Amino acid sequence: MGIQYAVDLMFMLPPLVMMIVFMWLVCRAVSAYGRNERKLGILMMHWQKYESLPPGLTFTEMLNPHFTSTELSAVLAKHK
Repeated sequence: MGIQYAVDLMFMLPPLVMMIVFMWLVCRAVSAYGRNERKLGILMMHWQKYESLPPGLTFTEMLNPHFTSTELSAVLAKHK
């Protein structure tokens, strides 16, 4: 009984780990999508109001995951 249980566990563990990793990746992707969607909304509202964006704001900087939407709002508030 003990050896069969260990063999069954050995074959069951890799799919379980793969499912957990897959779920983690999906959650990260959805989170990144939400962050970028908020940033895009802030940019579009600023563009609609002033019809320009700050010259120092690059596309790479906007997509940086450490550049939060509050920081983007602060940069755009200085640009007015």
